[in-house]
Amino acid sequence: MGFAVDVAGGDRLRRVQQRLKQLGDTGLGRVMGRELRAASDALRPAIRTAAGEHMPSGYGPTLSKSLLFRQAIRTARQEATVTFTTRARGKAEPRRVTALNRGIVRHPLYGNRAHWYTTPARPGFVDRPVARLQPQIRRRMDSVVAYVADQIGA
Repeated sequence: MGFAVDVAGGDRLRRVQQRLKQLGDTGLGRVMGRELRAASDALRPAIRTAAGEHMPSGYGPTLSKSLLFRQAIRTARQEATVTFTTRARGKAEPRRVTALNRGIVRHPLYGNRAHWYTTPARPGFVDRPVARLQPQIRRRMDSVVAYVADQIGA
């Protein structure tokens, strides 16, 4: 399950990228990439905490320990995109994070994998923290682009 935050920097982002290319990228491109990645760092603990709160009877800590996160930064001509993906390890196969996020927990009856049952859970353990933090992430990404633009005079 993933989410993306787009920052449409428009002409300013395009000028920053062109200017960085002209200057031979004096390390500010790396700084910009590092800061764009750091903008979404608050999501990891928020999603882990929400997993513990949303899941039923002891499954929350198990799920929160098994969560894996991956993020990718892409800067195109006029926008920067951070894609944040959430996955979870399971014993035999990956956990179904999309179904868990919808509030559907499937489990075997006392470890008997021949009989599976569904238990409802509170939906949104990924969606709620993302919705809450997305404006903050977007503001931070905008400020990173503005900082680099000011440093290089773009």
